[in-house]
Amino acid sequence: MDAPSPRDTGQSSCWQPEAWLQWLNLRFELRAMEDFVLPPYEGSTLRGMLGHALKRLVCVLDSPRCPGCPLSQTCAYPRLFETLPTHRLPQRGADIPHPYLLRLDPDAPRHYPAGASYRFGLVLIGRQHDLLPPLIQAFQQAGRKGLGRGRARFQLARVWQQTTPGGAWQEIHSPTRKKLQIIPMQPIAPPQQPRHARIHLITPLRIKRLGHLLHPQRFRLGDLLWSLRQRLTLLQQAYGPSHLPNAEACIDDGCLDCASPRQDLTWFDWTRYSNRQKTHMKLGGLMGQIQLPARLDPDCWKLLWLGQWLHAGKTTSMGLGRYRIEPITSLAHDTNT
Repeated sequence: MDAPSPRDTGQSSCWQPEAWLQWLNLRFELRAMEDFVLPPYEGSTLRGMLGHALKRLVCVLDSPRCPGCPLSQTCAYPRLFETLPTHRLPQRGADIPHPYLLRLDPDAPRHYPAGASYRFGLVLIGRQHDLLPPLIQAFQQAGRKGLGRGRARFQLARVWQQTTPGGAWQEIHSPTRKKLQIIPMQPIAPPQQPRHARIHLITPLRIKRLGHLLHPQRFRLGDLLWSLRQRLTLLQQAYGPSHLPNAEACIDDGCLDCASPRQDLTWFDWTRYSNRQKTHMKLGGLMGQIQLPARLDPDCWKLLWLGQWLHAGKTTSMGLGRYRIEPITSLAHDTNT
């Protein structure tokens, strides 16, 4: 099925991602004080370590549960780790996305000897600048308690921020800096779609249709676009400017119904241990590549472009659903399409 041609209405879309939502794209560097080994996928370990450290740092009432706490609307821990109700979301039973996500590299080394540096990314979504200082303090405290099963100690060495999407990185925190220097994010308009490009799935993509996870044989590019529109709409309604129209209000259903000329996908399972449920859980998802049609609807292209930083699908807070768009220089010699 061919992708729909771009609309030619003579007017630009009401949905302008460059003015639609703020986020901080951060990179943390941890320096190992002792040898440590990361699990096959460290998203669950990092999220658990950070969540426990942040609650120990900020919880003044020592409450076991955040809902019902009189400080829940201002405290850093529930703002990040609890999906508290908000009046800005539509009454349709949708889950409120967390205002953060991890950006991980599955190909990074698993073993880090003492003195080595481990880096990972973290995105704070919306106007969350005030959450960065307690997050940094939480990492510093977590380093003294240790990482993983072996409780290997580490130090928070440096923090960088990307000043524009896909742009340069600048250091904003280190032990020698006296003051945290947060740089205002400079929005940019999405570039023109390359004529030949593909989506490379970096971490497992978990997308559901009619309540069921999509495996390679059932997945279509339209499923990703529908999922992105829903996720970005919820993020904007929960954490973005309330006066701007969101993706759902501006992007027609018809432009989402498109297919990839070719896709090479596999199903990947990884296992994590859930402290809440006291059991090992599988969190599988799609891995591989998806070739883009030569002509996507402009709003669909905006969805895909923005999703490179805000991820797609389920379990994004642990780093899942990360992808990047890669231009294809020659279809004839491209072995991955």
